[in-house]
Amino acid sequence: MRKPPSAQSSIFIDHKKMNGNLFPVEVMYCFASYEIAVYRDELFAEFGVYFEESLASAVIKRKAEFLAGRIVAGNLLEKAGTVNFDIRIGESRAPVWPEGIKGSISHTDQHVLAVISKEASIAGLGVDIEPVLSADKLSLARNIIYNQELEFFNNFDDERKQCEFLTIAFSVKEAFFKAAFPLVKEYFNFDAVRIDEICLASGKAVLVLQKEQYRSLFAGLTVNAAFNFTASDCISICYFQRRDQA
Repeated sequence: MRKPPSAQSSIFIDHKKMNGNLFPVEVMYCFASYEIAVYRDELFAEFGVYFEESLASAVIKRKAEFLAGRIVAGNLLEKAGTVNFDIRIGESRAPVWPEGIKGSISHTDQHVLAVISKEASIAGLGVDIEPVLSADKLSLARNIIYNQELEFFNNFDDERKQCEFLTIAFSVKEAFFKAAFPLVKEYFNFDAVRIDEICLASGKAVLVLQKEQYRSLFAGLTVNAAFNFTASDCISICYFQRRDQA
């Protein structure tokens, strides 16, 4: 088991409750806030987290967010029965999870979220947390949403709702990219997946893959996504089943 942190090191991270209805029953999650201002390198040893060599020259912000992500992810692994597992950095900085476990980590400058699942039928699992976009970012819409999505966007005559929708679109697509990357080993453009259905009230969306990417990711694949807003952020989760389960 990881040794419990001291009272002083516990100032760095504070585990939080959140709306658990966002996640399917097959998915475990851990959400926390963390303080970049109190970060120090010794916290890695105090929390029992492996200090990657590539972090040696990283800025404080990168070290702090990396540590916070590994802490919450490590807590989940222990709850799932996997102890003392170092979540190393893999291809394109993606986390390397234990065999049989799908997982994802996301963070802002203040919050961090990790999810894992041991469910064999889940082929991909991704999570994303994003600060809500401000009105001056609405000009980015055509780089994030396309065609039918632009129709959804333009149906909102309220600038605040447009900001929320654009944040949702960005976030659910980022969550999908994280879910898909372990399979396809390549990055997507934002037009690779389309929001086909969305309900702001229920926090549910259905994404449709636009072209074949992998034997488990065939064109027309429908992907479930869910989202929720905190006081400052949009949190999204995306998951899809193996092709023989879809």
